[in-house]
Amino acid sequence: MVEWLLILLSIEVGIRLQDRSITRGMLIKGLTWAKIMLYTLLCGAIFYWLYRGHFMFAWDEFVWIAGFVAIESNMAIWRQEINKADEVNAAPADPI
Repeated sequence: MVEWLLILLSIEVGIRLQDRSITRGMLIKGLTWAKIMLYTLLCGAIFYWLYRGHFMFAWDEFVWIAGFVAIESNMAIWRQEINKADEVNAAPADPI
């Protein structure tokens, strides 16, 4: 399915952006929006396989989605760490 490749591409782009300390902006919002749509399509595939009675295919889709959600969770934690570091670096020093 093309959706999987697009999710991989969006994760890769997200990692490269975060590696450059880019955690906000229109590109990040666009990637998030695209991933939501792609995950929704994949959840539809789960329901399709369940409807057709192919429980192993539905389980396989679910496991892949869960794995990618775990990756997204790690990226969100990384994004929070980058944002905290940026806030600390941007804070003015206290005069003594």
